[in-house]
Amino acid sequence: MEQEKRKNNIAFIIVAILLVALIAFGVLILLKMNKGETKEIIVNVGENSIASKKSNEILKETENTTVQNPNSTTQNDMDLGLKFTKIDNKNTNLTKEQKNIIEYFDYDYLDATNYEFLQRYPQVFKGTQVFTSGKVEKIINSNDETYEILFWIGDSQQKYEYWQWRSGLDTNYANYTQKNKNNYVVIKGTQSETRLIEGDFVSVRGRYVNIEDYTIDGTSYHIPTINTYRTLIGEYNGGEQSVEPYTAKDIRSIAKTIFGDVTIREPMEDEAYIYSNGFLMNPWYICELDNQSNAKFGKYFFSRTIGKGKIVDSRSTQHPFKGKEDNIIREIEFAPDFEHFYMFIYDTNLKFLTVEYYNKDLKKLWSREFEDTVTATYDFTKNNVYLVANNTLYIINTANGEDTYSPKFVGEKLGVRKLNDSLILFATSQYDAIIKTDLNGEMVWRTNADSRVLGVYSPQIVDNRLIVNMTTENEGEKFLIINLQDGKIELNAKSYK
Repeated sequence: MEQEKRKNNIAFIIVAILLVALIAFGVLILLKMNKGETKEIIVNVGENSIASKKSNEILKETENTTVQNPNSTTQNDMDLGLKFTKIDNKNTNLTKEQKNIIEYFDYDYLDATNYEFLQRYPQVFKGTQVFTSGKVEKIINSNDETYEILFWIGDSQQKYEYWQWRSGLDTNYANYTQKNKNNYVVIKGTQSETRLIEGDFVSVRGRYVNIEDYTIDGTSYHIPTINTYRTLIGEYNGGEQSVEPYTAKDIRSIAKTIFGDVTIREPMEDEAYIYSNGFLMNPWYICELDNQSNAKFGKYFFSRTIGKGKIVDSRSTQHPFKGKEDNIIREIEFAPDFEHFYMFIYDTNLKFLTVEYYNKDLKKLWSREFEDTVTATYDFTKNNVYLVANNTLYIINTANGEDTYSPKFVGEKLGVRKLNDSLILFATSQYDAIIKTDLNGEMVWRTNADSRVLGVYSPQIVDNRLIVNMTTENEGEKFLIINLQDGKIELNAKSYK
């Protein structure tokens, strides 16, 4: 009996020790999670749950950036930047009005007007946002809900001859159409009130699917498919004005979501910018705020050209409006929570940039000033602004306008984009053309270009790869696919025509 009692006591002690160890281990894990040190996160994308993946392997392009991420604090901002947020993100709670705002400011559409690139490099375009223009060649299917159209990528005779004439080139339209006669894609989308019909010249924005096989009227096609967001009947003419741009109703919805109650009207004669040839250049709607509690806010010009969303203060020097302030540029950007907005003020003479943060009551919550600023670029989440000004990276807490991390010198940059756990920086320099850093600006990798970079356009993320349209001195326009993990170039897509 005594021996059996001793065995029971030993077993009890062992169990107690194990329980204490498990509790201690659990407390340690919780402490690490509270400090943001855990490397494991769980997110939901679409209908699928992605669990127990390292944070740097998850790019939540499809997650709702307007809902607080439990791992996101001002020191550990795991949200995707606003500029990588797209209107077709899955599993979002964005309202129609909020999606309109995102679309309005989203310039990141790969140029799909060059048919050679579409056919030669489908791996570049697959899954990306694209824009193109051309003619409705054949209605494959069309009902009250959807449409499917055989679409020819190319210019109308009027547009082609106009631009060829301005460039001093051959204006023979028959030669042009013969050369490009097989430039077909299929576009699919949701039916609108104004249906597309055969012969329409249309501007298209949407997402490239893949090259697929079709048989239409007995003819086989192996051509790209594009799921459209928006189709506009008409082309951009000599004045760069779309026939059907954003309407007053569209602009009012955008302005109301940002500012509250507003009045929208057409510009008067002395407010419009007219080219001498009669084309309306960079047309605007005028937005006047009903809330006059802050004299700093009054009249704003909303661009109504698709793909050029911009809100400009009427006093800005950018356009020849009466009452402008010489050498002062003023622009408005909305915040990802749709409850605040930013005003960027730049003095072109003094090279002085001011960033101000407001709520919908037009109350300024904080302001930051940056001297010796020649170029500036930014992205933001609900918690932080990621700004490169005067060659320095500033990460600013939106709650108080103070630095989340100490400012870090990074050199002149063309662009900055926020990933979940890192930043992508674009530069003109050949030897650090694209850099990935962690959230405090420490380099993870860098990718070199073949020569000096002249421009970087429409960066997008698909399947843990960065796709970017780049122009360099040596190779001209090209597309790059870059592995986000190590920065290696997987494809350098150039024209061979």
